[in-house]
Amino acid sequence: MTMFFFFGLNGVMDILHHYRIPLPPDLEYASGILALGMEALLFFYHLHGRPPMDIQGTWFYGVAFILYSPVGEKWDVNSHQQMMIVTLIFTWHNAAIFVFLLVSGILIYFRVKSMDRSTMHKSLLSPLSQFYDHHDITKSLDYEQAKNIMMESEEEEV
Repeated sequence: MTMFFFFGLNGVMDILHHYRIPLPPDLEYASGILALGMEALLFFYHLHGRPPMDIQGTWFYGVAFILYSPVGEKWDVNSHQQMMIVTLIFTWHNAAIFVFLLVSGILIYFRVKSMDRSTMHKSLLSPLSQFYDHHDITKSLDYEQAKNIMMESEEEEV
């Protein structure tokens, strides 16, 4: 309940920031840091006294398969050698995720850069059409109007 409270508080700060309520600068970031800090503190004391392999918070899913594997032998949760193997698996898993995201980002960047204005216009407005079909917004907007809408939404985010 405590953890949910702090993340809820962070959500309230995000909403207040979105609606431009006058708040101290970067308060939404501070509330996010507070929420994550409280979660870390709660997990630290919640997992006290458990084996080291069982408390590496961000890899719950990978370690769950290792600790409670449906096939093969059970791992020794107190073995330093097996802990080193699990750590190595976790780091390479993170490296694979990073490379996947990097390649995806590069491919998307070059795809967007290769589009001409009309293709970009259609690509940006097609998601809008599923929400605003009853208003025919996509048929009535030209490139400049769509650009202005996007610029206004970017200004609101800043």
